[in-house]
Amino acid sequence: MPVVPNSNRVFAAVFLGLLLLHLVLIATARLYPFTDLPDHLAAATIARHIDEPSNQFNRYYAVNALGKPNTLHLVFCSLTVFPSVEFANRVFMLLYAALLPLATLAVITRLGGNRWFSLLSFVLLYNCSVSWGFIGFAFAVPLVLIFYYLFILDRRALESVSGALFAAAFLLLIFFTHLLAALFCILVLCLALLFRGAASRRAALGGLLATIPLLALTALWWRGETRDAAAPGTLPFLSNYYGTVYLQSFAARRGIFVFDNYHLQAGARGYALALVFSLAIIVPPALFLLRRRAARSLATELAPALPLFLGSLLSVLVLPTEIPQQTVLYERFSVLLLLSLIMCGSILAPRTPPRLLPVAFTALAAAHLVLWSEYFISFNRENSGFDKSFLEPAGRAETLAGFIYDYTYRGRPTYIHFPSYYIVWEQSVATAMITDYRFGPVRRNVDRRLLPRYLEWVARLGNYDGRYRDMDYLLVRGSVQGAAASRSGAPEVPAEYLEGFQPVRANGAWSLYRRAAPRP
Repeated sequence: MPVVPNSNRVFAAVFLGLLLLHLVLIATARLYPFTDLPDHLAAATIARHIDEPSNQFNRYYAVNALGKPNTLHLVFCSLTVFPSVEFANRVFMLLYAALLPLATLAVITRLGGNRWFSLLSFVLLYNCSVSWGFIGFAFAVPLVLIFYYLFILDRRALESVSGALFAAAFLLLIFFTHLLAALFCILVLCLALLFRGAASRRAALGGLLATIPLLALTALWWRGETRDAAAPGTLPFLSNYYGTVYLQSFAARRGIFVFDNYHLQAGARGYALALVFSLAIIVPPALFLLRRRAARSLATELAPALPLFLGSLLSVLVLPTEIPQQTVLYERFSVLLLLSLIMCGSILAPRTPPRLLPVAFTALAAAHLVLWSEYFISFNRENSGFDKSFLEPAGRAETLAGFIYDYTYRGRPTYIHFPSYYIVWEQSVATAMITDYRFGPVRRNVDRRLLPRYLEWVARLGNYDGRYRDMDYLLVRGSVQGAAASRSGAPEVPAEYLEGFQPVRANGAWSLYRRAAPRP
């Protein structure tokens, strides 16, 4: 009988090989194809350099990260121990890429599951939150798994005061990484304690003690949020949403199984690839479940993994897709739902799994790595001319706005926040959504006439109103109407939008314009 390749050495070689190759991919990429990431880099750049006399940041921006959630990436990347914000972000991304599969492996090991299932976590490495550049929530996902490992799978962890205090500190860490993930941890903890019943009274008291600091800090922060742009208000919005919209739009939630990995290709091909990867996670536990007959022992075996599964499922089924000025909410939990299915599959797998299972999981993870490597490499090749020298102005006091008309890469809106690289590379002022995000720590410090609100969807909405006329530079991606060198089929920027500006340089789809007249 052939030997099943599940020895420690073979598994370790495959796991570490995949991990190393993903780390190399992330470490060597110059630009990351993640939509909101340029804004996060810009916010960290402003926070790091705002007090330096060589730039105009303190005139145009104000930074207040004290006590605010979702600020770990900003604080980490603004640390002066790193040579630059981009270098710090690279370290941050590498930490994330290492933590997610390692945390998955740790949880599966504690569950007593089949370790080969941990290879499936690599398939979720560039999930919905990563692809969209929601860097805080992305980093919070492995932290949620670590919280699960430390304080839920260890049934005695919260029974001591020291354990409860440690859990409280860890929840605060997740709060500063992403509030939504921290609240999710409370939901999963409550489900776990509920399943244990009366036998967990000491753990329940410890859990209460652990959650008090997080809930108190959340309440204080929320009370201090006075964004005038948040109207009509979160509670009225949710009341209307669940009363009129929720049931009507519920069918759209079936897309939860294609939210991860669909950026790989444009259109239907991207969704098909995403579905293949998701099915590769869903089918094995389903097949192993169908082969089981003893329902009682099955419930006992799956019990440790159920709080994570049910918490993720509830989040996917109940959360709205948005609240005022905060979008893509329930979609972020697709990765946690699929990770919980990986945990369940590892438990359901027989002691001696089918001999092709390790081979299939290895091949799937390798194919995923090849596809994403090609994606990274092609993206950077397409933008080889978009760098610091391309954006370099005459002086740091000059401002920039963007007309990103050709905003898609493989059908996804990857380029809409690229004007923020002007802030990162030149430490100069640009129109960017960072000043208008509802919960962002960077705010506008001047009138909107001096720093206009960025029109990120101007190509889709055609809503330009002349607000950029006094900016020093315009960054354009796409062709210009009537230009002789217009690329066939490329989205065209109306020529009247560029009146008063003259071209400085161009490279591929990118072009830079400078205002011809002196600044008013």
